[in-house]
Amino acid sequence: MDFLKIFAASMLWYPLFLIPAGFGFVTYYFVIKGASKLTKINWATIIAPWLIWLILMSFFSTGKKSLANLIEPVILGGIVSVLFIVWALMKKYSNVSGVIGSATVFVASCASAFLLFFLVPGLPE
Repeated sequence: MDFLKIFAASMLWYPLFLIPAGFGFVTYYFVIKGASKLTKINWATIIAPWLIWLILMSFFSTGKKSLANLIEPVILGGIVSVLFIVWALMKKYSNVSGVIGSATVFVASCASAFLLFFLVPGLPE
């Protein structure tokens, strides 16, 4: 039952991830504005890493991690932001396939959610 409480409370912490990730997403949109449209993979990149981290926190962190670990979604949002900005620059200045690049950003951001959860230890409050 603890994981349901953590999951419900963590939904309120989405802005901690969304604000940094949204910065990169908006930058990506303005850099590629004329080049192409946003795809479902781009939109999923704003949601999937957060959900992966949230599910991992809900099921595997009970008693191990504290509220001090709320820095993790901010770091994750920053990683997603950097990935979007790098992808926007690559798309603008090189001839890379849009689907492959967007899928790479998606997979890298989801992998960073896993790595961040498992590599960052429980911080003391």
